Amino acid sequence: MARNILKTEAGQKFVESLKKPLEFSDSWNFLKKGKIRIVMIYEDQSFAEYFKKLDEDYVFTIKEKKYVIVPEAVIIGKYNTFVYYYNNPMPIKMSYTKTKLTCDKMYDNETFKSLPPELQTTLSETYLDSKALHVAFSSNLINKMYSESKMSTMNWLIIIGAVLIVILVILQATGTVDVVGMLSGSAKK
Repeated sequence: MARNILKTEAGQKFVESLKKPLEFSDSWNFLKKGKIRIVMIYEDQSFAEYFKKLDEDYVFTIKEKKYVIVPEAVIIGKYNTFVYYYNNPMPIKMSYTKTKLTCDKMYDNETFKSLPPELQTTLSETYLDSKALHVAFSSNLINKMYSESKMSTMNWLIIIGAVLIVILVILQATGTVDVVGMLSGSAKK
């Protein structure tokens, strides 16, 4: 599979870019100033952080395994970071993408089909971002939908049973009724 990727145009450009040393432009001063942080994600979904000082090279080693530096995959911040999966030499490239989640996904099919057609169109064309999602979940409509749920018969039976048990424990503790004796059949008469 790796050989097929290298045969593509993008693969060839990548190989060509590895043939020359890293060029430290002003935006890449962090590479020659200090260490970079490497976040290694393991198979069990745990991770570890490593700090490496890079030479003018595209490769570094962690636990006797080689990993490749790809400048487009850096996350610039307090600690300039590259993220890798363990034993995968290529970094994970973080890129911003717009969501494909639309407002119509907030409804089940039956409810959505009962809405007026123009509202269905509007909802299916409105994409959600984090701010819109916050507004949707903190609005009165959503809060009322979840706060006005009715208690089922089973919930009432559980509550009544718990209250009955508490009353029997209190009666046993005060000595008013011998509940344990009644259950075992050796109650005092």
